[in-house]
Amino acid sequence: MIKFIKYSFVGGISAIVDISIFFLCYQLLGIHLAICNILSFHFAITTNFFLGRFFVFTDKNKKKQKYYFLGVYLVSFSGMILNTAILFILINYLELFSLASKIFAALPVLAWNYLLRLFKVYNK
Repeated sequence: MIKFIKYSFVGGISAIVDISIFFLCYQLLGIHLAICNILSFHFAITTNFFLGRFFVFTDKNKKKQKYYFLGVYLVSFSGMILNTAILFILINYLELFSLASKIFAALPVLAWNYLLRLFKVYNK
């Protein structure tokens, strides 16, 4: 349970990075929804990987770091696809505000990413 709390804290910081960049691109610059989500994803996943390695998944094995980064990236990429699909539905069909949609879409993706990282990437 402590690991999930730490993961949620790291995820919260990463979510702030993700939401801030998304909001900047989509609301202020008027860039397409999918492009904004992809850009914000790349910044957030990099933040998440390094904070997660330091605070949550602390295996110090240097040889595994490339594997871990690739695994985290692939898991997060699948989460980004899920996030983009949820955003598309919430914004285009339910006509919710983009910032609220981004926050709401992050919740199921948090659980998705945590479980896949825990059991598939780090084999716990």
